[in-house]
Amino acid sequence: MFENMSKREKLLAGSIGILLLMGAVIFGFLDFFKQYEDNASRLKQLKKNIQKEEFKMQLAFKASDRQGFYYEPISFPTGKTEITVYQDWLEKTIRKTGLRKIDIGSPKIDKLTFTSGNNTVFAIGKKYGITFVGEASLDEILDFIYRFEEVNLLHRIKDLTLLPLRKKGTNVTTGQVKSTFKVELLALEDAVETREFWTSTKELPLALGDYKDDIIGRNIFGPANNAPTLRISNKTVEVDEDISITLSGKDKDKNDELTYEIVDAGGIVDAKIKSDSKTRAKFVAGPMPVGEYVGIIKVSDNGFPQKSFETEFKLTVEEKPDPPAEVKTPDPPPPPKVLEGPSTQITRISSRDGVYQVKIRNRMRGEVYVLNEGDEIELDDKTWVIHKIHSQFKVTIEVDGKLVPFGLGDFLELTNDSASDQDDESAGQDDPVEDGSK
Repeated sequence: MFENMSKREKLLAGSIGILLLMGAVIFGFLDFFKQYEDNASRLKQLKKNIQKEEFKMQLAFKASDRQGFYYEPISFPTGKTEITVYQDWLEKTIRKTGLRKIDIGSPKIDKLTFTSGNNTVFAIGKKYGITFVGEASLDEILDFIYRFEEVNLLHRIKDLTLLPLRKKGTNVTTGQVKSTFKVELLALEDAVETREFWTSTKELPLALGDYKDDIIGRNIFGPANNAPTLRISNKTVEVDEDISITLSGKDKDKNDELTYEIVDAGGIVDAKIKSDSKTRAKFVAGPMPVGEYVGIIKVSDNGFPQKSFETEFKLTVEEKPDPPAEVKTPDPPPPPKVLEGPSTQITRISSRDGVYQVKIRNRMRGEVYVLNEGDEIELDDKTWVIHKIHSQFKVTIEVDGKLVPFGLGDFLELTNDSASDQDDESAGQDDPVEDGSK
C-alpha cells in the first residue's frame, strides 16, 4: 500500500498518524485531570463534613456541661409537692415585702419535650406560669423583685404591669401602685429533688439601695416631679408672747399639695403645725423662756414619687423692756477719782444657752471679764455689780449704790461725758468671745 504512494502522500499519511497519536495523548490527559479534580473536590467535602461532625461533638460536650450547670444548683424538680412548696415561698415573699390585696392565680402548666421530626424523643420537664396582682409602693415592689432575683432558680418575671392609683375623682396620685406580675418557673424531670431553694441565693450586681436610687427617684408614670421649696423668716418675740411663725412653701407643680413636718423643734415645747392652705402653714407654740431656738421644718409634696425639702428657722425670745423709770434730777455728784482713766470698756453683750453675758475689757491691765447678772469687779476703788443685762446692746450696773445704764462700747466711768465722745476706733474694737470668767 505504502509502496504505491508518492512521497507527498506518504508525508501526509505520517502527519495524520502523528496528529491522531497526539489527540489520543491529550484526551487521555484531560480525562485524568478531570478525575483528579473530582477526587480533590470529594476530599474537600469530606474534610468539611468531618469538621462539622467535630463541631457538633464540641457543642454536645458544651451542652452537657451547661445541662449539669442547670440541673445541679438552679434546677427545680417536677412534681405536685415541689410546685406547692414554690407557691408557698412565693406567697410568703410577696406578703413579707408589703404587697397588699393579693390575688394569686392557679399555675398553668406546659410540658417541655425534645422532639425529632414529629416524634417526641424524651420529656425535659414542665413550665409553670403563675399570675398575681397586688397593691404596694414602688419601694415595696422593688424589694420583692430584689428578693425574687436573689433566689437561684430557673424562674423569671416574664411580664410586669404597673398602674398608679389616684384619689377618687382626682388626678392626684396616692403613692400606691397596682402591680400585675406574670412569673414563669421551669421544672426539670431529673433535677435534684431535695433542696431548700429559698436559702440558695445568688449575688446581684448592685445592692438594693443602689437600685432604689436609680428607680424610685424618678417618675415613671408622667412628667418629672419637682421638689418643693420652703422659706421661713426668723422671728423675735417677747418672753410671755405666743409663738406663730409663717411657713411659706412653693412647688412648681400646680396640683401638688404640700404637707409640713417638724423635724426638730429646737427645744420649743408643745410645738405643732397648723395648716392655712394647700401651700402655707404656721408653726405655733406657747410662750417660751428668754433665749434663741433653732429648729428644722420639712415640707413634702404629694407628687410621684414624693419629694421633700428641709430648712432651719431661728426664734429669739427677749425680755419685756422695762417701763421708763421716773426721772429724778439728783444733785450732781462730785467728780469721781479716776485711777485708771477710760480704759475699761464693754466690748460685747451676748446670749449663751438663753442667758445673757457681758464682756468687759480693762485695756490698761490687759484683763478680760465675762460676767453674768450679779457678778462684780473692782475698778477705781469701787465695786461694779452687773445688775441687769437687758439686751445685746444695754446693761445696767450698780456702783456706789446707784444703777447706771451702759451700752455696748461704753467705758466704765462715772463722769458726765457720754460714750459717744470717746474715740470711735477704740469703741468699735472687739475680741472673740471667750468662755468662762476672769
